[in-house]
Amino acid sequence: MVRKKTVVIQPGTEKTLAEAFEQFIQTRRVLNASEETIKYYRREFRYFLAFFGEGRRCAEVNSGTIIEYLEYLREEKPDISQKTVQTYIKGLRAIFYFFMQNE
Repeated sequence: MVRKKTVVIQPGTEKTLAEAFEQFIQTRRVLNASEETIKYYRREFRYFLAFFGEGRRCAEVNSGTIIEYLEYLREEKPDISQKTVQTYIKGLRAIFYFFMQNE
């Protein structure tokens, strides 16, 4: 049986999303991620920050936030394909997984 991964940010996280994201990018560079990969993460995260706000704390993100984000994408980009939505979420999943591991 394949288990789906879920993202849960622990309460009490004081870092802002922007601070945690820059730490994520720094780590990816140390791990030799390509500049194209870095651009991909920046682009996907920029969309999320436009929705949620750069100064918000990691602890404020929950599963409801992600559902609201998906609704936001559908409203802001009515012609968006499901594959594109999945690409956005894939990038966020990697970023938020990093946030969870580094608190």
